[in-house]
Amino acid sequence: MDQNRLFKRGEVHRICQEALAGAPEGLDTRELGLAVVRAKGLDEGDAVLRKAVNYRIVQAMRMQELRGRVSGTGKRKGVRVWGLQ
Repeated sequence: MDQNRLFKRGEVHRICQEALAGAPEGLDTRELGLAVVRAKGLDEGDAVLRKAVNYRIVQAMRMQELRGRVSGTGKRKGVRVWGLQ
């Protein structure tokens, strides 16, 4: 599935930002991936799709981290934990 057709520009970051707003302790990449899949109404059981979405989230969140909007607050079970600045 082509992810460029799945998400509008900035949509992944917007969904992640909304999810992080409700979690002051931060969310890891897998939890954000699940939030994005649920928000778009996609199949939660599709592991390949979730993995692809997670890679997309990491790229989007790294760019926002460079801009100072989010922070990588460490790792939880080997997965990056993200929080709002």
